[in-house]
Amino acid sequence: MANWLQTAKTAGQSARTTNSSLVAIKGFSRWLVSDRSAPDDPLAHLRQGNEETDIRVERRAPTAEELQRVVQAAWKSSRIFRKLSGSDRAMLYTTAAYTGLRASELASLTEASLDLEGDPPTIIVQAGYSKHRRKDIQPIPSWLAGRLREWLGDRPAKSEEPVAAVPIRPAAGSAKLWPGSWVQGRAAEMLRIDLDAARAAWLDETEADAEERSRRERSDFLQERDNAGRVFDFHALRHGFISSLVAAGVHPKVAQELARHGTISLILDRYTHLKLAGVIQALELLPELPMSPTGDAARATGTDRVAPDFPVQPDRP
Repeated sequence: MANWLQTAKTAGQSARTTNSSLVAIKGFSRWLVSDRSAPDDPLAHLRQGNEETDIRVERRAPTAEELQRVVQAAWKSSRIFRKLSGSDRAMLYTTAAYTGLRASELASLTEASLDLEGDPPTIIVQAGYSKHRRKDIQPIPSWLAGRLREWLGDRPAKSEEPVAAVPIRPAAGSAKLWPGSWVQGRAAEMLRIDLDAARAAWLDETEADAEERSRRERSDFLQERDNAGRVFDFHALRHGFISSLVAAGVHPKVAQELARHGTISLILDRYTHLKLAGVIQALELLPELPMSPTGDAARATGTDRVAPDFPVQPDRP
């Protein structure tokens, strides 16, 4: 097993990938010991690789304006990508950004997965498609439920069944909301199309101002990869969802539940992309330390709970 790990690393597999395999095989080896099928665990000494130092793709959370412009660009698009129209993609991006659902989970959804009239409205991800192999019930904002209802009412009826001599009518609500092969390694490519269109439209707004256009062309805004090498791809919508929860002051435990993560550490360490401005805003909430004590008694006894004046060094001759 140690030789396989080394071979996998040499072949370019990430620590995250090899760790997943290692966890699975070590679980089996521990079961062999507990079942008394093996005298000891030969893999007990193997340790997982450090995922924090082996990050292959570092994502950035899109800003609210970037998300809005990408969605608008998709709505206006006449291009069909892997069976998804522009309005389909716009609704897909919006749902991803406000639920944190992964691409594979979104691709599994049907109309039967939606409970838009519930209190609260929810989206159900069946266990077979959930990353943790459990049935997930994800609450959604009421305004998102309203937009999904409107989109469902406007979209033409779709059937994933092939044309047959005897027409086959799919079960009610069984057709996928976002069908096609877009999820098979093509989600990032799909988003890049609308991201590029959004950036082009943003640049064209400065047609009469050459200086402003030049400034925008140097900007990271709506770029797939910023100057720090961080990527805005489809999975970055999930990063943005979780980061927005934390930035809004949502308790980490609640954010963990909404993100459907097993540990809080993933929320705090991997998925929070808080801007420096947000950090500075948090620091501004701390009370200012007074520079002067109040009252002569406090000056004499030092009992008041404020800092004394800093001594002033006399000017040197």
